[in-house]
Amino acid sequence: MSASKFRIVEDAVNGNREVDEQALNAISALEERLEHIHALGGSFAAIEFSGDVRKLVESKSLAAVN
Repeated sequence: MSASKFRIVEDAVNGNREVDEQALNAISALEERLEHIHALGGSFAAIEFSGDVRKLVESKSLAAVN
């Protein structure tokens, strides 16, 4: 996992880049990684995206439905 995916999501959340297909793909890749981390159980199960990232995902999901 390259640091660029983190940077892309960070820039999208901070408004420094458009939430485009590349940003959504980066979020998707990080969601998959988070699922793997949750599978480890224990303290790892509590790790989640920040509220800002969750809002970004929700807003883009709603836009895709409309």
